[in-house]
Amino acid sequence: MLIGMIIICAVILYSLTQGAPYVPTRRKEAEQALRLMRLPSNALVVDMGAGDGSFLKIAAEHGYRAAGIELNPLLYAIAKLRLRRFGGRARIARGNMWRWQLPADTAGVFLFTAGPFAERMARHLQSEQKRLSRELVVVSLGFELPGLEPVGRSSACIKYILK
Repeated sequence: MLIGMIIICAVILYSLTQGAPYVPTRRKEAEQALRLMRLPSNALVVDMGAGDGSFLKIAAEHGYRAAGIELNPLLYAIAKLRLRRFGGRARIARGNMWRWQLPADTAGVFLFTAGPFAERMARHLQSEQKRLSRELVVVSLGFELPGLEPVGRSSACIKYILK
């Protein structure tokens, strides 16, 4: 119990000093996002800022291939442990999402972003869509992406299609 509390405090402190705050994705929200994406099974879904790997784990459990990127080394380590039972179906990389290129076969992107980062993320995803030359389904949890037109909503999830 004490070790768990120490880990949680360390993750929170690191998040407050190194980037976005840690906000875990709840199962209900992840499943809602996956339903809203409407992708075929085995499609690759990506989590930008994957945190503890919650979304990646749930996506893999639902038959998707899942990949994510996380800057925080503590959250990355937690996600790596959570995803090990899925083998190659769910993977996480440690790094900066702003410099990370989406895998070539990415079909869907899940993200949680807010404030000034939302506009930057919209531009980043548009750039990645152009680089990939393929349609991308994007679901943002809780916040709209400025400059993009939503095509669907389900509670706190907002869907976009980048063409």
